[in-house]
Amino acid sequence: MAFWQIVSLAVFLIIFISQLWRREWLASKVRYFLGFAVLVISVIASQMSWQQYSLWLGTEPSKFLLPPYVSIAYFLQYAMWKFWAPHIVSFLIGLIFFWLAKYYNKRRGDQFFYSDELYIIWLSIFLVGHPFWIFYLLIIFSVILIVSLIRSLIFKNNTKLPLYYFWLPIAAFVILISKWLSAFSFFYLLKI
Repeated sequence: MAFWQIVSLAVFLIIFISQLWRREWLASKVRYFLGFAVLVISVIASQMSWQQYSLWLGTEPSKFLLPPYVSIAYFLQYAMWKFWAPHIVSFLIGLIFFWLAKYYNKRRGDQFFYSDELYIIWLSIFLVGHPFWIFYLLIIFSVILIVSLIRSLIFKNNTKLPLYYFWLPIAAFVILISKWLSAFSFFYLLKI
């Protein structure tokens, strides 16, 4: 398991505990968790880029991929695609879902999502990472469908299903099974 995934699980745990016991506090602080997560992931990506540069600099054949032999642009492009792009993609996908959910929620009179829930969705998609956010959304929609069917068919309950406590546990589940998901051949088609 990668270090950023361990950090993601720790953030999920802290937020989930806050959801259960300090919900009012979380509602006012959830934006800071998103900012903290972006900062931590940026530091991790920077550190990994630096370690890759140092590794290339220290070995004979790969040092020819660095200045003064070639432009630094080659390494920067490599580091961008290898360490930064997956997080940038998942951040942007989370932002798109945040905007869409906020717009949809506003049109429906704020009946579907709590205000802090929108940030939790964004944070979950961001920390799950690319391409795992695709699996995350598939699992979320599957769980919503199954739970809704069980509620309506078995318990005859047709009220709105609150998703507030679903986002983080399912995101943590996706991170925990990420090694297994990445073993499938179609996973490589989804990677950047």
